Amino acid sequence: MQIGEKKRKTPLQVLLVAWGTAVGIALAQEETLIHSVPGSSHIVYRVVHPFATVHGNSREADCRISWDADSTVTAVDCSVPVRSFDSGNRLRDSHAMDAVEADRFPEAEFNSRSIVPSAGRWGNYEVTGSLTFHGQTRDIQVTATPERQGDSLVVSGSFDIRLTEFGVDRPSLFFIPVRDEARISFRMVFSGL
Repeated sequence: MQIGEKKRKTPLQVLLVAWGTAVGIALAQEETLIHSVPGSSHIVYRVVHPFATVHGNSREADCRISWDADSTVTAVDCSVPVRSFDSGNRLRDSHAMDAVEADRFPEAEFNSRSIVPSAGRWGNYEVTGSLTFHGQTRDIQVTATPERQGDSLVVSGSFDIRLTEFGVDRPSLFFIPVRDEARISFRMVFSGL
C-alpha cells in the first residue's frame, strides 16, 4: 500500500461495523414508553368544606411510564386538562374553574425525578417529582402501587397538596372557604403489556 492510499475493508469488517451499529441502535431503543388508557384511567380531587366533601373526577389524564431493558421504571410523566374535572354539579365546577384560573392555567402536570421501589418489583414505589398546577411548581412525593390485572398494569395512589402553596384562592360557600388541604387520588390503567 502506498502513502495516501486507503485500505479497503474486508467483508468481515463491514459486517462487524454494521452489526455494531445495529446493536447500538437496538440498545438505544430498549427503553419502552406506554400511555395510560383514556377513559379507564382517572384522577380525582377531594376538597372538604364544613358543609360538604366534594370529589371531582377526570378521565382525561395522560400518564406515561418509561422503563429500560431491565424492567426498571425510569420516568413517570402525567398531564390532565384542569377543565376535565367533573364534580357532578356544573355551578360548583364553574366556580372551581374560576378559583384555579383554568383558562389561564389549563393543564396540571407531574414529572418524576426519582423512582425507588420500596418492596420488590410488585411492591410500592416512592416517586418524587414536580407538580405544576395553577402556574406554580412544587416538589411532591407519591407512593404508587402497581398491580397486574391480566394484560394490564394498574397503578394507584394518592397525595395531598395545599391549595395556597399553589397560589389558589380557596373557593368559598356561604363565605366559608374549603380547607386548604386537597387530596389527589389516581388510578392509571396501562394495557397491552
